[in-house]
Amino acid sequence: ETGERAIVVAGVERIEITAWHPDDPYPIATVELLSDAVVDLEAIDMGPAVRELERVMALASELGADTKAIDLGISPDPLVGSYQLSALAPVAAIDSYALLQAPDPAARLDLARRLLSEQAEVLLAQLAGG
Repeated sequence: ETGERAIVVAGVERIEITAWHPDDPYPIATVELLSDAVVDLEAIDMGPAVRELERVMALASELGADTKAIDLGISPDPLVGSYQLSALAPVAAIDSYALLQAPDPAARLDLARRLLSEQAEVLLAQLAGG
């Protein structure tokens, strides 16, 4: 049967591509697993990043975006929650890549908070501009 196919993939570990091989019949790469740095997960406060995401979603809604279908049910586990928040953050692709490169959940959440704060400022300016 001919036609287009779509594949949906969910990552369960971070990887780094170390080499690309010939694309025959599909792209093939050599990868290395990237582990998060060991940190005290109980010491991580997810609140600031989650509040910034909620703020951005509220501002986007005020500007007419339909945010009702987006479930912000972020896990309280900083490891899982930091990835969920990174996936939900409406940021540029290069910023999403930077989030995935963060060495641990605390760094990922701090970067997400900063990126979301910047996004909120852009949305506030749009609201002020009419």
